[in-house]
Amino acid sequence: MAEITLTKTIESLQPISDDIIKGALKKILSSKFGKFKFLKKAPNIFVCRVKTKLFNPIVSLKGDIQTQIQGSKAKVMITAATKTNGWFWFSLICIAFFTFGIGILVTIWMYHSQKNASIEAFKQAFEQLEFELGKI
Repeated sequence: MAEITLTKTIESLQPISDDIIKGALKKILSSKFGKFKFLKKAPNIFVCRVKTKLFNPIVSLKGDIQTQIQGSKAKVMITAATKTNGWFWFSLICIAFFTFGIGILVTIWMYHSQKNASIEAFKQAFEQLEFELGKI
């Protein structure tokens, strides 16, 4: 549905490796997203769901983390695609059934708000990553 691409350059006092970056990102993103995991067949690919307190998590993400490392500098790029999951269709049918036209608008609003929440979560994750691995 939608494509998200974010990049961040990080400088560290110590040499950085791909495993250090992915480990830190996994820890950070696991706290921001539900069911976050890297795929075993493709270790750069991740899948997750948006965490939400009020509604069902109707947005799922599948993305790729790429790194370019040179000594103590690293450039990290996250590319993720958002898509609807089964909760979206369940919400759309149930809400639309009980509230008719307004329910469809509410479900579409939920999708866009959760998509925007995922972009903000990635930005916050980059800031935390820079704080954790960055230069003092």
